[in-house]
Amino acid sequence: MKKIPAIKTVMTPFPYSVEPESKVEAALDIMNTHGIHHLPVTEDGELAGIISNRDIRRRMERDDETTLKVRDVMSRTRTPSIFPSDSTACCTAWPNISSPRSS
Repeated sequence: MKKIPAIKTVMTPFPYSVEPESKVEAALDIMNTHGIHHLPVTEDGELAGIISNRDIRRRMERDDETTLKVRDVMSRTRTPSIFPSDSTACCTAWPNISSPRSS
């Protein structure tokens, strides 16, 4: 029987993050500097959502990147708490938990 790995084997323990009031330019700078495509958005130390460079590109088709804040682009989530000792099998429910994108 194949053992399902624990979250701690695939997680980033201290990921880069951005706050909702940050400028989108700052989020892009972090992503480009560190070669990543998604950033957690935290508010008061809690996960508030996620922003991706794809979200930013799509929004920039309508708006100017220099005036946008992360809160204007991020996807708000109702993400459950996942702990390093949990199994990766618990992550299969995530696509059904996200709320629609905020605008």
